[in-house]
Amino acid sequence: ADFRSLAPIVLEQALKESGTQLLEPYLSFTLYAPQEYLSRAYHDAPKYCATIETAQVKKDEVVFTGEIPARCI
Repeated sequence: ADFRSLAPIVLEQALKESGTQLLEPYLSFTLYAPQEYLSRAYHDAPKYCATIETAQVKKDEVVFTGEIPARCI
């Protein structure tokens, strides 16, 4: 039990001291939605750690592209 609680702490300290840089994977997404959801998509994106990079209106729908961290999916 002591090892299980101590191992993550020791590993984190060793990584910091070695100068290791931890990177987080991001996923790209394309979302197609009706035009009436434009404002909701912009409002809800931060809840899921997503960033909307572009929004294009095509006919009666909006096409969003952006990125979201893999941990938030």
